[in-house]
Amino acid sequence: MSSLAFDSLPAEAQTKPASAIGAGPFLSVCVQLAAVFALLHAYRIEADLGLLRLTPLVLLGFAVHAWLPLALRMGWFLALSFGAAALLFEPATAAALVATGLALIGVAHLPLPWVLRIAVLVLAGLFLGGLRAGAWEAPWATDLKPALPILGSMFLFRMVLYVHAERSDPRPAPWTQRLAYFFLLPNLLFALFPIVDYRTFQRTYYNSPAAEIYQKGIRWMLRGVFHLLLYRLIYLHFTPAATDVIDLATFVLYMVSAYALYLRVSGLFHLIIGLLCLFGFQLPETHHNYFLASGFNDLWRRINIYWKDFMMKIVYYPVFLRMRRSGATRAMVVSTFVVFLISWWLHSLQLFWVRGTFPLTLVDAIFWILFAVFVLANSLLQARGGSRSLLTKRIRPRAAMVHALKVTSMFTFMCAFWTFWTAGTLPAWLALVDGAASGPRGQFLWLAAGLAALVALGTLWQLGRQWIVERSPGMADRDSFGLPPGLVSVACAGVLALPLLANATPSMQDSLVASVVHPKLNDQDQAAMLRGYYEEALAGDVSGAPSAQVHAAAPGGLGGTRAVGTLAGQRSAKPESWGNLSSTGALVNGTLHPLILASLKPDLSVRFCDTTLKTNRWGMRDKDYALTKPARTHRIALLGASVAMGSGVENDQVFEALVEARLNGTNSGRTYDSYEILNFAVNGLTVIQQTAILEKQVAAFDVDTLMLVAHNVDEGLLPHSVLRLIKNQTQVGYPGLQRILRTIEEGPPDGKTSPEWRSAWKQALVEWSYGSLVAACRDRGILPVYLFVRHPQSPTLRMRRRGAELIEIARSKGFHVIQLDGDRIYPADQIAELRLAPWDHHPNAQAHQRIADEFHRSLLEHEDALGLGLTQPPSFSPATPAPPLDAR
Repeated sequence: MSSLAFDSLPAEAQTKPASAIGAGPFLSVCVQLAAVFALLHAYRIEADLGLLRLTPLVLLGFAVHAWLPLALRMGWFLALSFGAAALLFEPATAAALVATGLALIGVAHLPLPWVLRIAVLVLAGLFLGGLRAGAWEAPWATDLKPALPILGSMFLFRMVLYVHAERSDPRPAPWTQRLAYFFLLPNLLFALFPIVDYRTFQRTYYNSPAAEIYQKGIRWMLRGVFHLLLYRLIYLHFTPAATDVIDLATFVLYMVSAYALYLRVSGLFHLIIGLLCLFGFQLPETHHNYFLASGFNDLWRRINIYWKDFMMKIVYYPVFLRMRRSGATRAMVVSTFVVFLISWWLHSLQLFWVRGTFPLTLVDAIFWILFAVFVLANSLLQARGGSRSLLTKRIRPRAAMVHALKVTSMFTFMCAFWTFWTAGTLPAWLALVDGAASGPRGQFLWLAAGLAALVALGTLWQLGRQWIVERSPGMADRDSFGLPPGLVSVACAGVLALPLLANATPSMQDSLVASVVHPKLNDQDQAAMLRGYYEEALAGDVSGAPSAQVHAAAPGGLGGTRAVGTLAGQRSAKPESWGNLSSTGALVNGTLHPLILASLKPDLSVRFCDTTLKTNRWGMRDKDYALTKPARTHRIALLGASVAMGSGVENDQVFEALVEARLNGTNSGRTYDSYEILNFAVNGLTVIQQTAILEKQVAAFDVDTLMLVAHNVDEGLLPHSVLRLIKNQTQVGYPGLQRILRTIEEGPPDGKTSPEWRSAWKQALVEWSYGSLVAACRDRGILPVYLFVRHPQSPTLRMRRRGAELIEIARSKGFHVIQLDGDRIYPADQIAELRLAPWDHHPNAQAHQRIADEFHRSLLEHEDALGLGLTQPPSFSPATPAPPLDAR
């Protein structure tokens, strides 16, 4: 069995002239590669996944690989892949990943009949799938679990292709090549990976001069970076939330952006194949101008080409050959439907390995079945009438216009069809359509005019391209990214100047350029991440709320959210051990007051977000305090939610504990002997609960000052609490708040929700909350202070503006306002390092230290107004009483 030996490449392959490269081209490629990697670092492309940690290994590995004898290169590539595993995972996890992968490959070569080998592989896959789903535990598999998404990506499809190739056409091959096929270096990083065909992998290895392959890899990596940056721009600035679809214009923007977000997949795939080209694998392109498809078959050939090739080889042709005796048409129909049904199932299986859940939804089924119908209809029409390529011969104006009309129609249809798929549920999609229909009828004329303009531009582009090609024949096959080697580095240098420009001045830090430079979630996904976190914290089920208007009140209440890659990737990386506060048993609901949806249990010690959360006898995450403050003590009560409570950090790392220790660190020149900051913050509470917290908890203590910790995202957290209160028909005990809740439940007067209506009731809730809290403080002789701390979510211009508006509302209601410098706490280029994790955007211990520094500095600045007496006697006197709460 020579194919199983550790043999080297055949002798004739060892002397391939294609594998050699001169010193000049090698240096040119190295300079270009360094420039591309500089782009990756400057824009922090896929930094959360660890891509930037891998670039030094790839650069050094390529430099060595290019000068090794051909017989040693495959082994070197395999060694680099194992090195990437050690770099990206903990040592035990990397070892478990490699060992499990080798075991699976060994199973494929067991001396058993083919059917039995397949059965053993299926059983092994089911066992590993059970581990991924958490269906069972195995002590030895603890180290393997973090790597299961990558392991599934490596073996789910490639094992099928490998076994198929070995059975249908066995060929001698070195073991280094077999192992390298599964342990492809970029796959250690990306769980979503192109389905590389085994025979193509073998056939394309140095099948052209090395310099050409390397240069092709650079071009494809550049194309991938371009797609990813364009995706980031669209995602951040041109992707409306479902609740913002109120007319045809916003619906069209929603549809186009939904389809355009696929750029992230094509960008990653181009980047991956480009990286593989650097090691001699001249694999074909994965996507080809898919937005310019002129029909369903054309789209099937252009988008995710590797998936199409896999399904054709493994499913379509075998089924078609078995069915052809019953007629070519029937065989085509059955084969096509089988392909798309299995595609539906395999996409869900792929998502299972990435996210740990197996989604089989009605919308998915409808999408894949309809796509099969469209492709089949297109295939039957082409089979009857034949197909012609308009770009292979001289194009007449009429033919160019027809082709442009087909492309425009196909793009328009796919935008609508993709929107249906990503909406999540049929009611959610129908709600979007209803929102589009509610706008002015004149918008339909503008849409028709816009589509006509696209057809005209497409026609002119084809005729213009033909005119250029006729005069410069060499342009016909020119790649749009085929820059001369010297210009690649120049182009990269030009793009590299943008990050410097973005950080040049404070005004530029909020610019369009800066938003692309510093990766972050867009507004609706930041709200979705916070909303999801708060929903978990409150452990509330809002399904079955009594009014459809109530569901429309909350973002995502339409029945589903769009599956955006950035947010989905961050959520899928969240480990099972992270959990949520409600799952720890630390919360009790509604015991203090009907309005207070959650409070912490007293005398508690639990593990939460890989830290220890402890509470005192009063149910505060803080030291133990007496109800009556000691003599010559200034006492501050701190209200807030997860950031103030210190989600994800230890008790003594929370910013309020750090500031309290610092205030008590010296007695020089102080009026008081001690300072106490009592932390009443609880995960999941919003501003509407704080008045009840003050009355039911804070009022029992002897307090001088109350500080409400507020953020620029506070308004976005209100809908879930509102839904809970309305669903439970809670009698909140405050007439003003009860009236607002009743208005929300009744819905807008015209029966149609809109951003303006949602903003109006959120504004009303904020104003009531701030006003009632100030009034309750004044009734008790407590100074109300509004402590504004920017949330570690990356700020957008809208979030910054809304933060300023919230501050003005607080000031107008009577709060003394302290605004901490958010840009000093969270510099734009350091936000990622100051978060707990990619899937949890709360501040980590380092960020809490920065907040404490700014908090302490601000206390010194405001000590006279607050009566702290840190360096001089206080001049504070209690404010005049406010009207009773019931009047508000």
